[in-house]
Amino acid sequence: MGLPAKNGGFQYDFNFAANLLEVNINSIIYSNVFESEISYIKIASYMTNYTKMFNHKIGIFSPYLNTLSGGERYVASIAECFSKKPNQVDLLWQDKEIKNKLSTKLNIDLSSVDIDTKGTDTLRSKHKLIQKWALMRKYNAFFVLSDGSVPFLFSKNNFLLFQNPFPTIRPNITNKIKLSLIRKVICNSNFTKSYIDQEFGVDSIVIYPPVDTKKFKVGHKENIILSVGRFVWNKKQDVLITAFKQLCDDGLKNWELLLAGNTFDDDSEYIQNLKKQSLGYQIRIVPNPNFVSLRSLYGKSKIYWHATGFGEDVESHPEYTEHFGITTVEAMASGNVPVVVNLGGQPEIVKDNISGFLWDNINDLKQKSLLLINNPNLLRTMSTKATKECLFFSKQVFVQSVLKLF
Repeated sequence: MGLPAKNGGFQYDFNFAANLLEVNINSIIYSNVFESEISYIKIASYMTNYTKMFNHKIGIFSPYLNTLSGGERYVASIAECFSKKPNQVDLLWQDKEIKNKLSTKLNIDLSSVDIDTKGTDTLRSKHKLIQKWALMRKYNAFFVLSDGSVPFLFSKNNFLLFQNPFPTIRPNITNKIKLSLIRKVICNSNFTKSYIDQEFGVDSIVIYPPVDTKKFKVGHKENIILSVGRFVWNKKQDVLITAFKQLCDDGLKNWELLLAGNTFDDDSEYIQNLKKQSLGYQIRIVPNPNFVSLRSLYGKSKIYWHATGFGEDVESHPEYTEHFGITTVEAMASGNVPVVVNLGGQPEIVKDNISGFLWDNINDLKQKSLLLINNPNLLRTMSTKATKECLFFSKQVFVQSVLKLF
């Protein structure tokens, strides 16, 4: 197989693709090993898609960028993906400090991304169509995270992102016109897609959120059950506390429940109630852990619990569930065995009885957790399986999917 021309341009592009795919380019260029030839073919097959993206100007907007949650991780990862030179990538937001907040909190490299503070007001307006047209026409592609509405988008390639199922929106003639301007609607799970396609009459594609699985490691395991999620009512940390207390009352010893997650108010009534509910038991609440601390918690925990949406009327309110489940994937990458509620996007991540367990009620949650606690070999086997299954949702898979969009 011939080598890429060393004239600067193609060699640079080749290195860029190799970097994104995390393949050692030196082994490809200078080795005759068969596996290296396969890697060469793999990169070459993606080069057509990568070269299309060079020297492009890309705009990205989320109306909730400062919440620093799953949707914001998704759009920031798109920005990171495209910001590899020589593309120009703009995140549109009113405060330039948002880049540092996103980079620090979400551990995403946005060093080559610009923050455009001038266009946000125009994008948020329900009017200003001429200004929106003028703003977006300078972009080769524009990505918008939907808040449930369909905006007018005027770039050369428009992409509308949905992270939530919106079950109460009905298509109208205005939305049909707007959707005709959009190249592709993108959802974060098949669960979300099922609602979006029905409500808007589209055939969306699914690109699962990126999880940088290589940044999570299996540590020295302790008898810890971990749950990670924002401290808000629909995450149902209170349900998990109740289940753990019942296990302890029935004889469980030497195990601890850790609840970690973001909160805008450490003294909120919800957290205070959780603390009161936890008194007298080995339950610890960890608000606003940084990435290093969170990774450590994942690494030493054995079992991962999740209960978002449990007990709610999810048929009428699918938005109450976990639409995908990034923290479940992070936990699996760290060797945790997930025991998660059988709702929302969780069944797309966890293969029941193989890489973890799905549960439908509290007794189910307790019984399946005890099965792992009382069977170390089963716990070890499912942990190994979980670390392998989670790679399907890796950042590398996300990068490949995004760069093939146009």
